[in-house]
Amino acid sequence: MSAAPGNNDPGPPPGSGPDSGPPPLTREVLWYFRPFLRPHLRGMAGCFVLLLLTGTAPAVMGLMPAFLTANWQPDRLTVLWWGLAGLFVFQLVLAALQFLLSYWFARISQSFTRDARLAVFRKMGRLPAAAMGEQSLGALAQRSTTDVMRVQQWLAPLLPNALGDVVQFFFMAAALFWLSPGFALAVLPLLLLCHWFLRVLNHRLRRLSRECQLRSEGLMTSFIEGAAGYRDLVASGRFGKAADRFGESLDGLRRTAVRMTVAGYLGGVAPMLAFTMLLFGYYFYKLGDTASAGDMEYLGRVMSFAGLLAGIQRPLMSVARFFTESAMVAPSFHALKELLETPEVPDPPGTAHPADGGLIAEGLTFNYGPGRRPVLQDVSFEIPDGSFTAIIGQTGSGKTTLFHLLLRLLEPVSGSLRVGGAPLDQIGLAELRETVGFIPQTPFIFDASIKENILMGMTEEAVGTERLHQAIHLAQLDGLIAGRASAGGIEAPVGSGGASLSGGERQRIALARVFLREPRVIVCDEYTANIDNATARLIQQALAAHFAGRTRIVITHQLYTVRDADRIIVLERGRVSASGTHGEMLTQPGLYRDLWEVQKLA
Repeated sequence: MSAAPGNNDPGPPPGSGPDSGPPPLTREVLWYFRPFLRPHLRGMAGCFVLLLLTGTAPAVMGLMPAFLTANWQPDRLTVLWWGLAGLFVFQLVLAALQFLLSYWFARISQSFTRDARLAVFRKMGRLPAAAMGEQSLGALAQRSTTDVMRVQQWLAPLLPNALGDVVQFFFMAAALFWLSPGFALAVLPLLLLCHWFLRVLNHRLRRLSRECQLRSEGLMTSFIEGAAGYRDLVASGRFGKAADRFGESLDGLRRTAVRMTVAGYLGGVAPMLAFTMLLFGYYFYKLGDTASAGDMEYLGRVMSFAGLLAGIQRPLMSVARFFTESAMVAPSFHALKELLETPEVPDPPGTAHPADGGLIAEGLTFNYGPGRRPVLQDVSFEIPDGSFTAIIGQTGSGKTTLFHLLLRLLEPVSGSLRVGGAPLDQIGLAELRETVGFIPQTPFIFDASIKENILMGMTEEAVGTERLHQAIHLAQLDGLIAGRASAGGIEAPVGSGGASLSGGERQRIALARVFLREPRVIVCDEYTANIDNATARLIQQALAAHFAGRTRIVITHQLYTVRDADRIIVLERGRVSASGTHGEMLTQPGLYRDLWEVQKLA
């Protein structure tokens, strides 16, 4: 007896209940993925017709030996030979139809895989940060790879093949009923006459399989990097470009997988053709032997019955496998459905547009779920356009959360934010993320060259070479590029996650990304934390000069970097506890003065 699910038992996985069987699951999957399947309706209809045709062929072919031997006469030997030749031609036509069916299945299934994986990848760019934080990278990768593949294999060819196998089973059962079940089974030796052909084909299959494997590994790396670098890509408005590049890689995998499927089919059909040739050769031999004429009809019926009896096992096993695979694919389908139906960050039509870079927060409150302690509580402040504002606070005070709200990576529980007088929830996401430039504390570095990491989805032609080199100079990256001249300079690879870069070099690449853009608001989250003091001062001067007249907001623990700020806002436990200039804050007892005294002593 199974125990009822308790506090430590989450119960059965999604899709494993009594309603997850093939008929309900079939309707649900086809209905849910209809946008992916709609472009292939003609191909699917053609596949269904071919399945009906090929489903009747085994029964017809199985009865042919009995029919031919029952109607054989010595004076009509030539006619029968022509009849047998016609059957061989029919078998070739059937093989061609099955080849076409295999090709269509490959096109439909690989297109579905491409579209579903791209949909999962694009979905990440529209999820709030809280939802992304609940997903592990492994789970996200699983959705895009194994889960999509299982659903794809179930949709095509497993589901249509199951329908064709039902047709085939009933026709073969009718043929067996017509024959007497009392015949003994005949066993014919099966010789492999296509050894050289199969060796050549298998070599091609190994090459295509390796190519698919390498492409899949590259896609997995790109997908995980896209998930890990999601905040950087989304905040800079470059997620769409990354998704386009991911789609191009998927197109390459799709083409290779189609070629591999076709080659695999040829490898499977060669033994079948060899068997057919041997079988008809045997018929010609027996028909030419007049001494055994009296046994011809008996032999034909035995051959027909044996072939049908052996052949009927395949559709039976296939239908049973369909039910088994349906149970296995149900959790994958429901996991994909859950991810694709996760609520997204609302993207308004852009009815409001920021007039400048000023910010106004009124009563902002945020927590990461019902019943959890608020990270921000009734936060209100105003940052004038073109000002330099610092926000300081201890770890966990809500500083970074505040700017995730500004970038709409998170949505407030209550309160409002305005940028340039426009309500944040009425500004289109693309416009908002072009308006606000974000330099994170821990920027994500892609497994690419220095230049590609700076451009992050943009092209050098669109940016301009002069502007690119200006951004490099302002971010103090000249020394890094010069030091890697032997590895290609700006084209030098940096390794996965920027493994070959120091923390300061990663930070300067993030700075160069912002210098390439023209945001009205620049938000810097501890951007000097991993940079030495001399370099930090140079970068501060470059920021101040390049973005003069624009709103700059700095989150930092290093108070010496914000002494010249027009205003300093102190956050404590999610609330604004004080604000003012550096001089004003030193005259007031509180966190800012305490931190200043500690850092001055240090």
